[in-house]
Amino acid sequence: MKKIIFIIVLLSLFGCTTSLHIKTRSIENIIIRETNSDLRIDVSDKTQISQLLRYINLSSREFFIFKAKYTITISYGDKTAKTILLKDEMLKIEGVTYRTSKHISMFIETYLRNDAQDSCMPQ
Repeated sequence: MKKIIFIIVLLSLFGCTTSLHIKTRSIENIIIRETNSDLRIDVSDKTQISQLLRYINLSSREFFIFKAKYTITISYGDKTAKTILLKDEMLKIEGVTYRTSKHISMFIETYLRNDAQDSCMPQ
């Protein structure tokens, strides 16, 4: 009996390895906020949105407890929004934790550096 319960629990854990699929079609913009500061990034470029969502959609479900470094808010054309909590390669959507194949935090920090360089350049 214990073996059967163990097998059922094991199979249920492996059955939880679903991945995400957030569609890019109706997204108007993405707002990224750093939780420990007033830093806010508005992303409305469709190429950057699709690249960010590609990283998110390649993630797989994994249990992990973390304190978020960034809050990502995806705003749709029908005025609905989806909030994602992020730290390094871990993200939480609607209470479910996922691990991405890439560090999305690094993508955001690279975006910040490029944005800061562009704003510091003389025009």
